[in-house]
Amino acid sequence: MFNADAIAQWHPVQLKSDRNLPCRLSESPKEFLAHVHYAGTETGLRVAYGVELTGEEDDRQYFEMVQTMQDISRPLLLPGAHVMEAFPFLRYLPSWSGIKRLAEDTKDEIAKTTNKLFAIATTDTETGVIRESMVTRILADSNIEDVHTSEVRDMCLYLTATSFIAGVDTTNATMEAYFLTMAMHPDIQTSAQAELDAVIGPDRLPEFSDLASLPSLKELSRRHCDGISSHRSAYHTSRKRMTSIMDITFLQEHWSIRTCGPCQEMQTSIPTQKHSTPNAICLRKADVQRLTQ
Repeated sequence: MFNADAIAQWHPVQLKSDRNLPCRLSESPKEFLAHVHYAGTETGLRVAYGVELTGEEDDRQYFEMVQTMQDISRPLLLPGAHVMEAFPFLRYLPSWSGIKRLAEDTKDEIAKTTNKLFAIATTDTETGVIRESMVTRILADSNIEDVHTSEVRDMCLYLTATSFIAGVDTTNATMEAYFLTMAMHPDIQTSAQAELDAVIGPDRLPEFSDLASLPSLKELSRRHCDGISSHRSAYHTSRKRMTSIMDITFLQEHWSIRTCGPCQEMQTSIPTQKHSTPNAICLRKADVQRLTQ
C-alpha cells in the first residue's frame, strides 16, 4: 500500500489537485494558506476514501471532519502533552474524573468522524458507484473466508484514518515550508524558476516524469523536516479462532529521504541571511488559465 509502485498509481489524483492549486492561487493569492490546505485535503480524501471535492459548499462537512481529527491527533504527538505520561497512576482514576471524561469524549468524536468517512467510502461501492480508494483496496484484498468481516472493517477503518491524517498533516507542513522558503529567499526562487523554464518551458505544466530533471526543486520541496514521529495503528485479526494483535507503525524515514540522491547538499545550501533581490517570480493569471485549459 505504501511502496513506490503503489504510490505511483495515485499520481493522476495528485496531478489533478496540483493543476487546480495554481488556478486558486491566481484568483485569490491572499488566501494561499487555505488553498494549500485544500489541495492536501483534496488529495488525501480521494486516495483514502474516494471522496471527490467539488469546490462547493458541500465540501464544508469534509473540512470540518478533517479539522476535528487534526485538532485531536496533533497534541497526542507532543511528548508530555498529557499529565498521564508523567504520572501513569492517573489512569486508575474513576471514570467520572475530568481527564477520563475528556479521553472518552475524544474517543467518541474520533470514532464518529472515522465511521462517517468509512461509511461514505463503502456506500459508494455498495451502490455500484465505485471510486477506487485505500478502503476499497483493503477490502478487496482481504480474504473474508479467513478473517471475520467485522475485524477486516476495524483494521481498514483504523489503518485508513491513521494514514489519512498523517499524510495530510505532513503534506500541508511541507508545502507551507516551501512557500515560506521561496518568500524569504527570492534569489533561490529565481534559480528554481530558471530550472523550470529550462526543463519544462512555457507551454506545459510539470509532470512526475520531469522530477529527475529538476534536482533543485526536488531538494527544495523535501528540505523541510517536521520531526521524526511514528503513527501507530493497532488491530486484531482472527484466524482459526486464534486471536492476535497486529501493529502497523508508520515512520517517516527522514534520514533516507533527506540524504538520498546526488543533490543532497541542496538541503543545507539555502543561506540564512536576508536578500533583497527584486526579481521574485510572480504567478500570472493569464499563464495559469492558458496552461490548465
